[in-house]
Amino acid sequence: MKAKTIAFILLAVLLALFTTPVYAQGDVPPLPHAFYGTVKINGSPAPVGTEVEARGEGVLTGVEGNPVITTVAGKYGGSGPLEPKLIVQGEIADGAILTFYVNGVSTGQTAEWRTGEVTEINLTVSIPPGTTETPPPETTETPPPETTETLPPEPTETLPPEPTETLPPEPTETLPPEPTETLPPEPTESLPPEPTETLPPEPTETLPPEPTESLPPEPTETLPPGTTLKPAAFNLSSLIISSNEVTLGESVTISVEVANTGEEAGNYKVTLKIDGVVEASKEITVSAGASQKVTFTTAKDLAGTYAADINGLSGIFVVMGEVPPAESGNWPVLWGVIGGVIVLGLIIFLVPRRKAY
Repeated sequence: MKAKTIAFILLAVLLALFTTPVYAQGDVPPLPHAFYGTVKINGSPAPVGTEVEARGEGVLTGVEGNPVITTVAGKYGGSGPLEPKLIVQGEIADGAILTFYVNGVSTGQTAEWRTGEVTEINLTVSIPPGTTETPPPETTETPPPETTETLPPEPTETLPPEPTETLPPEPTETLPPEPTETLPPEPTESLPPEPTETLPPEPTETLPPEPTESLPPEPTETLPPGTTLKPAAFNLSSLIISSNEVTLGESVTISVEVANTGEEAGNYKVTLKIDGVVEASKEITVSAGASQKVTFTTAKDLAGTYAADINGLSGIFVVMGEVPPAESGNWPVLWGVIGGVIVLGLIIFLVPRRKAY
């Protein structure tokens, strides 16, 4: 009975060892470094929709948390535990230098990356009006022209013409024309013309011509000599995204108002960027003192958060997708718990029996 008890205990210990998960030390990623604070553009609080990003060696960009889009004017993130922050993560060495960007323009401000820390840093940047970040042009490789082999023409065999047999024409029978019967014309009855009643013309009333009012010509404004008009100047406002949340493949309409504050008409190029990549451009002509609404339409087939930018005005929209199924990485933990329960049950079952013997 003692040998049986020892065998049960060894079996329980082996089962617990094989079902307990073993994690390699390198599988645990380092904790990210979070940042928050104020952000100003040209000395004024940055508008809602401004993009704040951190870059550096090994830093993951274009992911959730980096960049972060402002939801309050002049502020990115917050100090509260539940407020959003700029999350900097990746394969980063402790103490690595980070550089901060606002709407794709470097602020010149830096900070050291420390795992697991939360740091407040206030950002300022100068961005001239109408400045946009233009991606480098793609280079295309022109393949060399293919060489073609010219083959000599194949010889053709000329055959003599085949003899043809000439047949005499067949005789045709000529028939005499058929006689035709000529009928006398039918007599017609001549009726006298019907009398017509001639009515006198109706009198017409002649009205005197209506007097016409001669309006003086409208005065035209003549500028004094030496006076020049202000050239066209453009301001953008009222960035509107039709829907903040859409489904996969659903269209999103993004519009902006362009106003010409100059005294002359001018042309202006409006460019839509999605996540920093040029999506579409339009060339418009706006009269002096007038404004024009420019609209773009886009659709995305991948779920995620997208940042839209039109000539410096930014906004975000979210494409909703299917929730991924739960990962199977928790099975080792579950088997470890089951093994521990089995060991504890065997110990509780066997210890009282040993005392009885």
